[in-house]
Parts: sequence; structure tokens; C-alpha cells
Amino acid sequence: MANSIVNSLLLPLTASLCISCSDTSVNIADIQEKEGDYIVTIDGQLFTQYLHDEQKPFLYPVIGPTGVNMTREFPMKKDVPGESQDHPWQSSVFFTHGSVNGHDFWNERTEEQQDARIELIEVEEAKQDSKGQAHITATHKWTHKGETLMTDRTEISFSADAEKRIIDFKISLIASEADVELGDTKEGCMGVRMHHKFRVKDQGAQVINSAGDSGKSVWGKSAKWITYSNEILGENLAISMLDHPDNFRYPTTWHARDYGLVAANAFGLKHFTKDENNSGDIILKKGEQLSFSYRLIFQKGDPQATDLDQLHQEWTEQ
Repeated sequence: MANSIVNSLLLPLTASLCISCSDTSVNIADIQEKEGDYIVTIDGQLFTQYLHDEQKPFLYPVIGPTGVNMTREFPMKKDVPGESQDHPWQSSVFFTHGSVNGHDFWNERTEEQQDARIELIEVEEAKQDSKGQAHITATHKWTHKGETLMTDRTEISFSADAEKRIIDFKISLIASEADVELGDTKEGCMGVRMHHKFRVKDQGAQVINSAGDSGKSVWGKSAKWITYSNEILGENLAISMLDHPDNFRYPTTWHARDYGLVAANAFGLKHFTKDENNSGDIILKKGEQLSFSYRLIFQKGDPQATDLDQLHQEWTEQ
């Protein structure tokens, strides 16, 4: 429950499974349930929480390897120095879409979106594995005015080393009820609203993608990865998102802004290319599903293109 965010941050956390920690280079991830929320720790320290508000599930906060929350606090916390309070629907780390059968699941300020919700069906599994990684699998229904348009199965894995915190998403969108149209819109899908220091426009942050684009020119471009970097409290930090070769329309196009939002969006072709004939719409027939896999890396340092190419290769060859 999202209203337990602050309280859960203060709770002592203990490991539920015993794993040998004789190798001090290994960082152990664990996950525990608390009043309907799921708390993920690294070596007993808070990493993130899997939460649900009235509109959708999301991860918040995301504590990086230096102890800083690397995503925006707003709207979960208000009046944080340096933060803007624009786009309140961009809640830390999330997956949603702005056109499902024409209904807007992205922009929570519109009257239309207030009727569109991604509701938890069940958490199928939350566990720690023998490698010291944590996993959660949950199913959701995407509803408009109470009618289910489609469902999803979301699998998230959490891992870490001394320099990096890693979140792997696999999200399967399922036309469980009837045919469903995923429409062409820039408003989607796998999103991160980052710490305000990752703003390019006024904080001096840098952004590059695998195609060699940088700055504002990354918006709408296709790339297999994208990374934002800047100095925060005296440490160089970076947030990177990697697209998987098995994904629909790989390499994806990116709704990547200079104000702190980055989102992988394979559907917004008409918006990104400004070509009315280049529609990104897709219809899933009843019973069909469409799966996406992404890796999010929150790390120390200032990774270069060669570093991200290597990280992408290592991930996709697993």
C-alpha cells in the first residue's frame, strides 16, 4: 500500500534466507512483504519498494550504490529542494501506456485517465534465489470504468554489485478479454522519472544513446540503450536503460526528455517521426500477448558508449 511508504522505510529489515556471504564482493538482494507492499533490500539496506497507488504499480525509491535515491521523490514526497512538481503521474519507475483501446493510462490529470487503472490481481511469487537475487511476479488488470481491457504479467528481478544496482523487467501484455489496440502515442511505456540532477536542460546532466545521439536529439530516436549521467553529492552517477533484442520493434524508440524523464516506447512512431503514414498502432487478437524485457542500471561512475555496449552484450547473452 503506497500510504505505508514512509513507515516502511523506517522498519528494521532482516534476511529471510541464509546465504553464505564469505565473498564480500557479492551483494545480496532480498524481498519481503509488509502490509501489501514489497520491500527489496541489498545487504539489509533498502533498495526499493514495489508499491501500488490508485492508478498503477511502481517502484519507489531506488537507492543507488552511494545511498542516494536516484529517482524523483515527487509526488510521493512534496517540496523536496531542487525538484520540480510537473507531470505527477511520472512516479519513479513505472510501466504504462497512453492509448489502450483509445483510453489514456498515462496522464493521471485528465478526466479520462481517472477512469483508467492498472489494478493488482495477485502477487504470484516474491522470493530470494540461491544466487542472492530477489524476484517478484505479479499480475494486473488494465481497467477502464471497471471494464477489463487486458491483463499483464510483470516479472521483476533485483541484483547488485559494489558499483551497480540492477532491475530487470519482463512485462507481458495479454489480450485476455478481447482484441486490444495499443495505439500510437508518445506517452509510454517503461518509464523512469529521475533525480533532478539528471535534468539535461538546467543541471548539466549528459545523455547519450547507442546510436551516438546526445542531448535533446535523443528524443524519439531508435537505440538499444540510453544513459543519463551527472554528479550528485560529489559522486558521479548514471542511470541506464537497455532494450532487449527479442523486444517488439527493437531497437526501441525513446520518449527521452531533457527534464528528467526517460521511457522506452515502441509504439509512438507517428509522434516521433512526424510522419502521419508511419503508424505505431498494433492490435493484439484475443489470446495473444506481447512481451517486453528491459534492464535498468543505477550505477557509480560515468559509463561511456563502450561500457554500455559491453553491459548490453553481457545481459542479452545470458
